[in-house]
Amino acid sequence: MSIYIKKLSVRILIYFVFPFLLSTFNSLLGTAPAKAETVTDWYVKDFQSEIVVNKDSSLDITEKITADCGDLPDKHGIFRTLPLISKTSDGQEFKTPIELISITDFSDNLLKYSTTKDTKTIEWKIGDANKTVHGVNYYKIKYHVKNAIRTSNADFDELYWN
Repeated sequence: MSIYIKKLSVRILIYFVFPFLLSTFNSLLGTAPAKAETVTDWYVKDFQSEIVVNKDSSLDITEKITADCGDLPDKHGIFRTLPLISKTSDGQEFKTPIELISITDFSDNLLKYSTTKDTKTIEWKIGDANKTVHGVNYYKIKYHVKNAIRTSNADFDELYWN
């Protein structure tokens, strides 16, 4: 992994709103993870994110999501929604185009998905409408994000992401 540093003083701000909150919510509250028999909808048991920052201010991201739906009926998969527009702390908006590389399980078997995109978000509906799932399921999503590093500040570079 390499980070191109243009300025002497570099400060990277990483916003992991969805991944951070989901992966640490239980540990921050000191509560035990849910058990399959108490599941009332999908819950995320584990969320791992590997982010490679490239010289061209893009990101290569791999997310590993372990999700559990217990024995609930009519579950087919999960949704993953990402922003296509980010905001800096001073309210400036900028576009962050996203290119999907792959959606697989942890063994790299391709998974079915559909894509919905509007001007502000992209969403992947992961799963097969003709196949129900139960218990723990594993999703690996790889994607490329352009225009992620802000270099307009004279004192530091900034990375804003999800």
